[in-house]
Amino acid sequence: MRAALEVAKAERETQAQAKPDRLKDLPNLRLATERMLKKAGIDTVESLQTLGSVEAYKAVQRTHTAEVSLELLWALEGAIEGKHWSVIPQNRRDELLRHL
Repeated sequence: MRAALEVAKAERETQAQAKPDRLKDLPNLRLATERMLKKAGIDTVESLQTLGSVEAYKAVQRTHTAEVSLELLWALEGAIEGKHWSVIPQNRRDELLRHL
């Protein structure tokens, strides 16, 4: 039992260290989100991280005629931070909104 836990822990650490190759492989992002980002000129994980969630969100807004939900901003922030968008603290959300 203990060996299985150690193996599982080691696998989790390896996965955490592995860098996703595609945007859709980041937390919160799906293929549709990856396509939206690519249309906005953001086609790599590195470019998303460099731009940051606010600038990436603005880029998507500029290239899409439909209204872009604020949930996308939270999803982008979570993707960059490596966590689910729902755990982005309210004070961080407020800070992101001030930069829009």
